[in-house]
Amino acid sequence: MTNTGWTEPNEHLLLPNIDLDSIIPLLNLSSNQWKNIISDKRADILDKRAQHLPPGAGIDNKSKIYSNPNVVEIIDKSYLESRCKNLTWSKKINDIVTKYNLNTDQNRAFLIVANHAATESSDQLKMYIGGMGGTGKSQVLRALMEYFEQRNESHRFVVVAPTGSAASLLGGSTYHWMFGINDNDISKTQLAQVKSRLIGVDYVFFDEVSMLSCRDMYRICARLAQVLGYPEVPFGG
Repeated sequence: MTNTGWTEPNEHLLLPNIDLDSIIPLLNLSSNQWKNIISDKRADILDKRAQHLPPGAGIDNKSKIYSNPNVVEIIDKSYLESRCKNLTWSKKINDIVTKYNLNTDQNRAFLIVANHAATESSDQLKMYIGGMGGTGKSQVLRALMEYFEQRNESHRFVVVAPTGSAASLLGGSTYHWMFGINDNDISKTQLAQVKSRLIGVDYVFFDEVSMLSCRDMYRICARLAQVLGYPEVPFGG
């Protein structure tokens, strides 16, 4: 590279009016100080999510029963139909659709989750929203986040992504931190921390899910089954 001259600056290749001065950070903190700041922010987020938790909410108090052969339940799947209307939240839903300017496909995806969240006897929802970059997948997530916030149910969902930069765009977390996934075996203390983070959570939204491999999805599924205590159900229910 030196012999070809690539290491020498060439002013003719630079655009005009470019400031090449070094960037001076506003805060100059040690790695431990940054870790403490991040930990405090995470604690604040968890505290805000817990403000509207219903009494007795917890991992061990989930109302769903998956393994009792003597219990018969009628599963309502009307949330998948276009004619499904939630009379209580119909106006709010329409306002959110208008605010985020959702197109037909985005609106369909948004309504499925919104109606599912308002249906008490619905079963587990496993849903994939596909599309090229820039088609508005994250916009649907933003609309759903506001929907849950208006219902005072922010505790019911978490947003995760494979990387910190992707997660930060939606105010989420990396799935590694949220579910305690790393190359080492999880300790009892770490498992308890993951359980506390998932108290009251009914929905996990994966942003940039195309970045996940099959092995990543398996590890997430296995960890959620371990935490929630339902190994026979995908992602622990």
